Amino acid sequence: MAKPRKPRKPSPATIQRMLTVVREFYPEVKRVVDATEDLPVEVTPRDAASKAVRNHKECALAAACRRITQNKAIISRSRAYLIDGDVAVRYEIGSAVTRELTSFDRGAGFATGTYLLRKPTEAHVLGAPHAHRDDGGQHTGTRPAPQPIQGVRVAINTKRDA
Repeated sequence: MAKPRKPRKPSPATIQRMLTVVREFYPEVKRVVDATEDLPVEVTPRDAASKAVRNHKECALAAACRRITQNKAIISRSRAYLIDGDVAVRYEIGSAVTRELTSFDRGAGFATGTYLLRKPTEAHVLGAPHAHRDDGGQHTGTRPAPQPIQGVRVAINTKRDA
């Protein structure tokens, strides 16, 4: 039986990219870590009343996270970072939450209820190995160009206009 792989440390470049993104919102952050447990977040009518559409720090889910954890929050379409002092704790956002964020950003509101911020899966933890192609890098087909999503927050790892 094969020995289980010991977890790899994330590359310094990966950590630096994440820190750069998080520091755009909260410059005091010194490190990023993965969450170790899932976090249920209840969005109340008061949280859902937020009008901060396309705002990573002030949306309805960020307001609920602040209320529950007393920490600052950055909410994107696929990740959430809860800021505790100088540490950013990274969570994954499921598809149900992503749909609510899209709805909220387009002005339709955020449904109240309990949502789950998940600890990163084994394939998405910091330092997880990525699958490599065995075909020498040759593409076997073409992928259609992605369609831009209109009317929702930008990904937190993209450049913004000043």
